[in-house]
Amino acid sequence: MEQNVVSDSITGFKYAPNLKDDYEGLRQVNGPMMVSLDVTSRCNLSCIHCLNDSSNRGNSVYEEMNDRDILMVVDQIIELNPHTVCICGGEPLLRKNLFDIIDKFSQKGIFVSMVSNGFLIDSECVNKLKECGLKFIQISLDGVNKKQHDYFRSVQGSFDRAVSAIKLLVKAGFNVAVSFVPNKLNHKDFYEYVDFVNKLGVISVRVMPFLPLGRGNKFGKLLMLNEEEYFYFQRKIFRCAEIYRGKMDVEWGDPLDHYIRMKNNYKAGLKTYCVEIRANGDIFFSTYMPIKIGNCLKKSLKEYWLNGLDNVWGNPTVIQWVNKVKNIYDFEKLDPQPYFDTPIEIKLDNGGRI
Repeated sequence: MEQNVVSDSITGFKYAPNLKDDYEGLRQVNGPMMVSLDVTSRCNLSCIHCLNDSSNRGNSVYEEMNDRDILMVVDQIIELNPHTVCICGGEPLLRKNLFDIIDKFSQKGIFVSMVSNGFLIDSECVNKLKECGLKFIQISLDGVNKKQHDYFRSVQGSFDRAVSAIKLLVKAGFNVAVSFVPNKLNHKDFYEYVDFVNKLGVISVRVMPFLPLGRGNKFGKLLMLNEEEYFYFQRKIFRCAEIYRGKMDVEWGDPLDHYIRMKNNYKAGLKTYCVEIRANGDIFFSTYMPIKIGNCLKKSLKEYWLNGLDNVWGNPTVIQWVNKVKNIYDFEKLDPQPYFDTPIEIKLDNGGRI
């Protein structure tokens, strides 16, 4: 699998593409290869483009799990033995027992990555992350200066804190990636940006499109690139990928890619590759779809897996919703909207399948 991989820019995990030879071993997997765990819905920033509406007030759609419940869910994830767990949010560092969560996964030999805005990362935090076994971290950095980044993240000083976090993490020996969301403020400076983060010592630049979801749909649409701007911007990405080949990865994270890939994987006989668990225990097959599978506080993740979550990409309702989205601009047409509205819940049928 190592010689033929592409990256999922949201989670940092490297997927095998649609190659028959890679399927043979994966057919034998008894759980998802990757689990994305939102440890909190709270965030110390209030980013214009935030698709899950994270903020200091938390997410109005639900209350997050308490410390005891989330550790129980961690045990449920460990029971399925995924290769990778991505710690997400909100801002994960606002979770008081975050280091205990990471440590539990690490002690079982599970590769743990995390996404963060970097604002709360200081030397003490870096040492704790290293001690608990975190292997990989992605820091959000959306510009080459304060004007670009701080406006987009809605908090002054967030650029300086993110850059400081990157420097501290790199110095401590972490593999560090940066995420970049192109918008009207920053897309023209992408070459300068890539040179800047390369000098900081990051190993990867993950470019993710500005999606019309959450606050991005309600407040930030004026900053979205149009189709022509995206076309020329993607040429810059491909050019940078060539320039920095062997030094640093520069990747385009298309949110529609996994929809195509997972449908093809299912047809080839693979089980569900990735499962997402929200901060209240809700289970989803995709960040971008308003379809809930169940909740880990009602039944165990293994029960859901054995009763149909393993083959969710063969579910007609799932495919019907996935087929509604042909490009990133179609996301705003979804009704209900992910995160903001009450999701659709798929029930288990009498045959014990989803």
